[in-house]
Amino acid sequence: MTESEQEEVYTVFNRRKILFITIATICGSLGPLAANIFLPSIEVFEDVFNTSKQAIHGTISMFMGVIAFAPLFLSLWSDNFGRRPLLISSLIVYLISNILILALPPSIIALYVFRAFQAFGASNLAVGVGVVADISEPRNRAKCISYYMIGPQLGPVLGPMLGMVGAQFSWRWNFIILAIFGAVSLLLVYFFLPETLRTIVGNGSGVSKRFVVPFQRKKKQDIEFKLPDKPERPGFMLYLKLCINRPVLLCAFSGGLAFSCFYAVTVSFSEVLTNVYHFTILHVCLAYIAPGAALIIGSILFGTLSDILRKQSGFKYGIESRFKLQICCLLPFLGTVISFGWVAQTRGHFAYLILLTFCVSFFVSGILITNTTYLSELSRNQPASYVAFGNLIRNVGAAVFVACVNPLMRSVGYGWGFTIFALTCVISLVFSMLVLMFGQRWRQALNSEDDESSSEE
Repeated sequence: MTESEQEEVYTVFNRRKILFITIATICGSLGPLAANIFLPSIEVFEDVFNTSKQAIHGTISMFMGVIAFAPLFLSLWSDNFGRRPLLISSLIVYLISNILILALPPSIIALYVFRAFQAFGASNLAVGVGVVADISEPRNRAKCISYYMIGPQLGPVLGPMLGMVGAQFSWRWNFIILAIFGAVSLLLVYFFLPETLRTIVGNGSGVSKRFVVPFQRKKKQDIEFKLPDKPERPGFMLYLKLCINRPVLLCAFSGGLAFSCFYAVTVSFSEVLTNVYHFTILHVCLAYIAPGAALIIGSILFGTLSDILRKQSGFKYGIESRFKLQICCLLPFLGTVISFGWVAQTRGHFAYLILLTFCVSFFVSGILITNTTYLSELSRNQPASYVAFGNLIRNVGAAVFVACVNPLMRSVGYGWGFTIFALTCVISLVFSMLVLMFGQRWRQALNSEDDESSSEE
């Protein structure tokens, strides 16, 4: 192999890239799945745990809070010490917490405690993005991330569907389903996913016995690869710096507001179908197929389009060219969110409601692909930490929007309620335009400051 060919090899994992992304996708879906599987069974949990609806809703808010902040710790450590040990340890915590909830008698205190551990163990979405970033070139990364994001994006859709099925048998079935998913994920990571962190294994040719999976043969590679510089030891100064990093901050808030609006639609969808249209549980489950299909189609389509935009932009916009796609998705997204509210308000035909939910899910997938890919490209050595920062904004926003859904709908109705939600997302549109126009200039200024500080040291 020539020297030029060696330089072009980004990863030696190309033949197993699909397998690794699939494993990361399954792991990344655990958090959204566990967060939403509760929704159809809230009344069942009220009776079993002898508590109020507000207390059960509190477990969901607490779960969202933990899953918003836990990735800040996990991603920081995975960017420094490796993806594989972090994934294995977090999945063990996730599995044990589900088993303990099943084994112990119903107790609201125990439910809060073990749901917190469950959320901590499932907080690996950003770590999964780190795995994808390790094995995919930046110019083709959106397509790989689009396949990865199918899992996390389907969580809010599959969760209620599985929850409705479990509610027909027992409240424990929710945790049996989650425990099965956790066990499968743990086995897949342990037996099939080697270490991918580039500061440890480079492009994969530098993998050592310590980081290979069981029964994997370590083949001698003809490719030499210089390990990137390791980031500084884990510290939350990184996140403080990101708070004043304009491209990161505007990107995180633009995606976070849109996701929060989407989450409010998802939470309200089953309630509207049940209370307004009097759907049975089976019919509600079937209705969720539409947004699920939209997320899959949208992820694959928009991931490919995002990479095309990046390649064709040249030097005018740089990696910020991906935000052209986000702007194009935001405009119809806002319109469909408003339409969803007014169709529910006026009790229009249920087919319109399902179609609008399909459209909302379709367009939000393009927004999330843009956000996640852009954040992963802003740092060569710490992509998971950057994505975790965006995940924090996204989940905090979702928790706030969900907390506002019921009071807002009771006060002004579905029509004006979702109009208000959509209007708050106009900020996303403004932020996206700012990143597109000025993001490259801001990044270059930050890089110049870093170079000057490094030279002074």
